[in-house]
Amino acid sequence: MSFFPPPPSSFLLLRSLLAGILIGLGSKLGSGCTSGNGIQGLASFSPASLTFVIIMMVCGSLTANLTNSNLELNVEVIDSGQPKLQDCYLLILVTLLSAISQVPLANVPILNDITSGLAFSGALTISGMVKTSKVITFLDFKSESHGFDPSLGFVMGGALLVATPVFWGLKLAERNEDIKLWKNRPINLKTVVGGVLFGVGWGLGGICPGPGLTTAAMSTVGGVWVAGMFGARGVLDMLQEKKGQVKKD
Repeated sequence: MSFFPPPPSSFLLLRSLLAGILIGLGSKLGSGCTSGNGIQGLASFSPASLTFVIIMMVCGSLTANLTNSNLELNVEVIDSGQPKLQDCYLLILVTLLSAISQVPLANVPILNDITSGLAFSGALTISGMVKTSKVITFLDFKSESHGFDPSLGFVMGGALLVATPVFWGLKLAERNEDIKLWKNRPINLKTVVGGVLFGVGWGLGGICPGPGLTTAAMSTVGGVWVAGMFGARGVLDMLQEKKGQVKKD
């Protein structure tokens, strides 16, 4: 069994591009994504992140159901299967990388970034979150032909069991002003609109930033999705910058 199955033939590039654009806009406006708001934000008890996640989940589920994402993306029937030996090896590697990523490696920050990235992408892979089917069969909970897969909920829940005590135990908000400001940011129109856009994009494509970046080089669909996400964020950055310059003038 491959961790990165070939993209379904019915997965249209236009749908992938649109999903990427919506995710890019939503994550920018909402100051986070499924990992940022859904794990770090909830672990820090951020009201804005909680609002974003609720809106994201509702809109994602509605979109997946209303647009028949399970059919459009050719989602396969849930297969619980038995763990493979390669899964165990990858789990050991991810665990080691996670430990290494917390240690200052010869005072070279980029090495910490690399090991953290490898650990994160490995965790997404072994949990199956790089597969659109895992997301869609969670969001499209009423599908009789494909069934409901609660795996995504368990992955996020498991991450929160680790992230929450770590966040508060290390007093990250007190030690880092940027984290404190992000945690306590207000709930505003950007939060709501960001959650809506992100949820719709998530329901359309079954991909969020982490898995999207992990699989970007593995398929044309992934590459198009990532291009849409970064393109949308870049355009929004430019518009916000121009708006700021106009206000100054």
